[in-house]
Amino acid sequence: MSNESSETKSDISQAHATKPWLIASTIKRHLVWALPAGILMSIFGACLVLVDVAPEYEATHILQANHDFVLSRDVIDIGKDRAINEIPLIMSPEVLDDVLADPQFKSVPSFSNPELREREIRRRLTVSRGGTDDLLLITYRDSDKFQVAKVANAIAEEYVKERRRFDDLRFRSLEKSLRQPIDQARRNVEDARRLYEDLAKKVYGKNPFATGRESTEGEQSSVGQEIHGIETAELLFAQKRFEQESELFDKLNARFLAVRAEQGRGSSLVTRSLAREPSSPIEDWPLDTMALAACLAFFLPFSLAILVESRRR
Repeated sequence: MSNESSETKSDISQAHATKPWLIASTIKRHLVWALPAGILMSIFGACLVLVDVAPEYEATHILQANHDFVLSRDVIDIGKDRAINEIPLIMSPEVLDDVLADPQFKSVPSFSNPELREREIRRRLTVSRGGTDDLLLITYRDSDKFQVAKVANAIAEEYVKERRRFDDLRFRSLEKSLRQPIDQARRNVEDARRLYEDLAKKVYGKNPFATGRESTEGEQSSVGQEIHGIETAELLFAQKRFEQESELFDKLNARFLAVRAEQGRGSSLVTRSLAREPSSPIEDWPLDTMALAACLAFFLPFSLAILVESRRR
């Protein structure tokens, strides 16, 4: 039993040992016909790739941040790394589904397969930074040079619409968040004004707002030097509170008006340059694919010769 086992192991090791020799001898024996056949096959493989692989084109739509849109940086900030931050929105179904559903793009090669077109449009779409944070580049790549620019422009247009919708939601949210503090600030100003008027009448004997705020403050300054009492201290405190409440109300109201003004200024992004029909493909020759196909085709005759020799043995 052990003899049979040892013989089997010996046969296996011998077979493994003869493989390199078999490959070398086979190549040497069939080199005369395999080499020219390999060269012809490699040429044929490269030409087949050239015919089958269509050249691809790129078109880029350039968007720019609308600085007129931002009256105050604390209302809406255009932010940094816009390209990275906006990729999820640009790649979202809300933007791309409308482009895919457009009848004018039915003939676009990357949209031809209904099951793969959603994956293809995301694979061929590139969002990048245009050298500065102000510029956003939307680039699309396809084999149809006449449609690639239209697709890039359509994606950019749908994105700007969706961005505008999000901006409007943010504006409405800001307005809503400001209304209650503004109403409360208005009530605080009215209460502080009423208290200040009542105390001023006791100290001055008249309404401090009757002849203007500047003259009242001047009178308060002179009276404050002569009268030392509880009523004067209370009046000074009431005046300070009125000024603080008025300042807060003015700030909140100015912020609310800034948000309202922003809504009428359009989108936070505007088109700097429309995508144009490209004049030449990205690569004139698909060299990498052609080289790979040529290498694989070159070794086919040698692989066939090795397979035949191994079966004979």
